[in-house]
Amino acid sequence: MIETFSKKPKKSIVLIPCYNEAQNIRKLIPAIFKFEKNIDILIINDDSEDDTKEVAQKLAKKYIATLKNKNRIFVLNRIKKRGFGFSYIDGFKWALAKDYDFILQMDGDFSHHPKYLPVFLKQMKNYDLVIGSRYFKKKINTKNWNTKRLILSILANFYAKVITRLPINDLTGGFKCFKRLVLETIDLDKISAKGFAFHIEMNWLVYKAGFKIGEIPITFFSRKHGKSKLSFNIIKEGLWIPIKIIIKNSHFLF
Repeated sequence: MIETFSKKPKKSIVLIPCYNEAQNIRKLIPAIFKFEKNIDILIINDDSEDDTKEVAQKLAKKYIATLKNKNRIFVLNRIKKRGFGFSYIDGFKWALAKDYDFILQMDGDFSHHPKYLPVFLKQMKNYDLVIGSRYFKKKINTKNWNTKRLILSILANFYAKVITRLPINDLTGGFKCFKRLVLETIDLDKISAKGFAFHIEMNWLVYKAGFKIGEIPITFFSRKHGKSKLSFNIIKEGLWIPIKIIIKNSHFLF
């Protein structure tokens, strides 16, 4: 007689760091559930000055009632705004304290379309980290992005690739899915980047740890509401972090 074992369904959660994203998350949350019904959501409110906190809490209560007291939306309110890099770290730690198998991350401004969520989860059979790539097979997939931001993004990505030599098309992209083991293995407390360089630093640590990284093509959309959080300090950090990585890990490359 062959003994059979029932496979426990994999649990997934998507982390959404928010700073003044009240207008966007009102529509983003329903859109996420439209494309991926079996996923939880963690909204990480980074001390927003608008009513992001209130909107997030109302949505959480609304879906508890809709789903017969099953909590699917969680809100993590951070008191001090320190950048989305640290928001993600707090979110990762929160998710790791639960029983999630796959932990995704996406922007709260609709630049990352929820329609890709099922694609990410399907690819987790093959990879430990899957990245949604705007620059896939030498193609640029962006929509309604102004020329200045597009050029800056392309240059930042090219610069990071040249310095780090990582075999990844989109090093600065923030639409990702991690297996639990990846985040358990990385020392999250040693990550220093606050802005988009956080993605470069995470990619490096995942690659250095020997995990398998894959990419899927996505179209990146311009934000629907609100202002970009890009600043001079974030750009400066993006120039320094790749160099810092190489200095600290020169023995790994040479």
